[in-house]
Amino acid sequence: MTEQDGFEVAERFMALDKPPTAYLCSSSLLAMGVARAAKQRGLTIGKDIALVAHDDVLQVIRTENLEVPLTVIRAPIRNGGVGVADCAIKLMKNPRAELSQVVEPVELVIRESSCPAPKN
Repeated sequence: MTEQDGFEVAERFMALDKPPTAYLCSSSLLAMGVARAAKQRGLTIGKDIALVAHDDVLQVIRTENLEVPLTVIRAPIRNGGVGVADCAIKLMKNPRAELSQVVEPVELVIRESSCPAPKN
């Protein structure tokens, strides 16, 4: 999941006869690639195209500081990792152990990259 991957996939979608007007990316890096593809086509994120990414807590990228601040679904990945590790330890101790499902809360952080679909 790189910026270049997001760019290449977005380029293919944007070349369709009826390209999407919204993109949901599994990472901020992919979203940055989508934004670059849109800009090269003269499209404006938050006006012509809505863009949302799944993560927001990256040490090297501040999504609120991008050219168009990115709408994100914030879900702390560390919490999920701890839960998976706990399940693995439980199964190693008892392979027949019943596992529980844990649902972690997520937060939708709405910023300027999201918008209603353009009217055609």
